[in-house]
Amino acid sequence: MSAVCPSLYRDKEGRFICSRVQQEVDPVFMPCLSNYTECPIFSSTPPPPETEKAEVKEAEPIVEEVVEVVEKPVVEKVEEEKELINKFEDILKEVDEVDSRWIAYESSATKLLEAWDKLRSEALRILASIDSTLQTYTEEIKDVELKYEMGLLSEEGFQEIKGRLEDGLKKYENIRIQIIEYLDTIENRIDQHYQRLKVTAAKPDIGKLKISLMKLEEMYSQGKIDKNTYEKIRSEIEYEIKRLEKLMS
Repeated sequence: MSAVCPSLYRDKEGRFICSRVQQEVDPVFMPCLSNYTECPIFSSTPPPPETEKAEVKEAEPIVEEVVEVVEKPVVEKVEEEKELINKFEDILKEVDEVDSRWIAYESSATKLLEAWDKLRSEALRILASIDSTLQTYTEEIKDVELKYEMGLLSEEGFQEIKGRLEDGLKKYENIRIQIIEYLDTIENRIDQHYQRLKVTAAKPDIGKLKISLMKLEEMYSQGKIDKNTYEKIRSEIEYEIKRLEKLMS
């Protein structure tokens, strides 16, 4: 008994067609050339009309194409290996270039972060001074308003002094806003460089900083440092811990 499905034929264009569904099929992946009775199309689809059966009988015989595997000559293999070695060498050169650029970047980024830490500390110190100045202006304005209400200042004197104090208050408020905006902008921009440099050392650095914080608490409790120094250093250590913990999250 032939192993070729009786419903399989080739059309004029050379395509394999299943006469049961009138669709092109791939006999390599379908059981057309083996046990075609297991084919779901063959078992679930009624046989084609007699006219189609006649066409099947006259169909050209199906000849399986045999693909001959030709082994590449040794010379070509050697050329492939040489090409592979050359690609390895090219990649190594690129790695060297990236390493060189990374070292240069790491050096520049480290200097940038050190400069930013100093500038940030200075900015926070100035912000604290500005907050104190704003508080002074606010209190002086309240004092002038009280003196005016008590009749100790004339209308002209009151307006002149209050206007001068409000101008000073507004000037320092604008400066404070500018400083905060610069701090936020630079902090956000510089944070990505900080992450690249610190992410691998974040965990051990957090441990060291927490130990430093404990020592600071101990020194303060023993009266070895004053309150202002204690609060300033504690604030800096806690800020650094939070920044490192953010990297680890």
